[in-house]
Amino acid sequence: AADVDGNGAPDLLVASICDPNCTTSAGAVGVLLHVGTKVTATKLSSSLNPSVFGQVVTFTAMVRSGFAKPLGTVAFFDGASTLGIATLVNGSTSFSVSALAVASHSITALYQGSGKYAPSTSDPVTQVVNSATTTASLASSQNPAVVTEWVTYTVTVASRYSGSVTGIVTFQDGGTTIATLALARNQAAYTTKYGMPGSHSITAIYSGDGNNSGSVSAILLEQINKGFASKTVLTTSGSPSFIGQPVTFTAVVTSGNGPIPDGESVTFFDGATAIGTSTTASGVATVHISSLSVKTHIMKAIYPGDATFRPSIGAVRQVVQKYSTTTALTSSPNPSAVGQVVTFTATVTSAGPLPTGKVKFMDGARVMGKITLNGRVATLHQSILYAGSHPITAQYMGDAYSEKSTSPVVNQVVQ
Repeated sequence: AADVDGNGAPDLLVASICDPNCTTSAGAVGVLLHVGTKVTATKLSSSLNPSVFGQVVTFTAMVRSGFAKPLGTVAFFDGASTLGIATLVNGSTSFSVSALAVASHSITALYQGSGKYAPSTSDPVTQVVNSATTTASLASSQNPAVVTEWVTYTVTVASRYSGSVTGIVTFQDGGTTIATLALARNQAAYTTKYGMPGSHSITAIYSGDGNNSGSVSAILLEQINKGFASKTVLTTSGSPSFIGQPVTFTAVVTSGNGPIPDGESVTFFDGATAIGTSTTASGVATVHISSLSVKTHIMKAIYPGDATFRPSIGAVRQVVQKYSTTTALTSSPNPSAVGQVVTFTATVTSAGPLPTGKVKFMDGARVMGKITLNGRVATLHQSILYAGSHPITAQYMGDAYSEKSTSPVVNQVVQ
């Protein structure tokens, strides 16, 4: 009897001795392997011990039967509670958990056995889980706010490793408790309004729970101003306008609770870009600009408010275009003879600045040449025209201020 296959169970080695009449070979040896389940051993280890609440801990179980690596599943337990079940791969498996509460946990791994291998349970691993630090963040729905306006303070408490947070939050104004609320989904909110203008130092104090330590938010300085609603209306001197043309934007700021004081600032914006600041006179502020690009602009005027009046915003759409152009074409001589030089003259006119750029001369779909304008005129000399009628056009290609344009067709007859 001996453990031949190294699985912890005895096997039988049998020698066969024959007489002279035996038909089998003398001295043969047979091995009878152990029949039935084989003994296994399970070992358990932790990836991180001690750990912090919310931190991921991976428990690894290794199962052996002698030199063999059994197949099957392993159940992981926290005391009598099942954490989860995992499948063995090459005699090993792992299970990760981040929800262990602050305490000392007795973790075991139970190999559940198979038809060939017997179950086994690991020695317990004492997993120590410590409390997590927290961070309390406080935000205001309106800051600054005005008298009689509702303000909501929201505190968000985050655990160091994103674990769940419960418990109580106390809101204080300058050290005086103004509200005590329970957290729900890591947040608590307190809504109030103030009857007088002034500054308020708001803090939120989280008390902690069984898994998380307490924390205190940074001070939020809430400014409460006097405040009546204001209205800002923004108008343009003309839209559409042409590129380079001066445009005047006028902001009129009013309130149903009295006139806006003179000297109040109004800032004008082209989208998100500030283009100028002006001050009010009888509630009116203006700005002039001639550098708007060719496109549709959303212009805004922002009145920031003061201790009496609340902020307001006005907006207007400003369309900026290029100047339209007209292109005229002449040819000389017309008709002409084959091989004779023909002069084509294009003249580009515009209501705006003097057009610049090039003119493209076309014989039907064929480009004969591109000529740069010289004082609104471009001239092309052409001698390579076959006999027949040629539909000639001049296409002005435009510039930063001028739109494109195409001349009427001039039929050049070549004889």
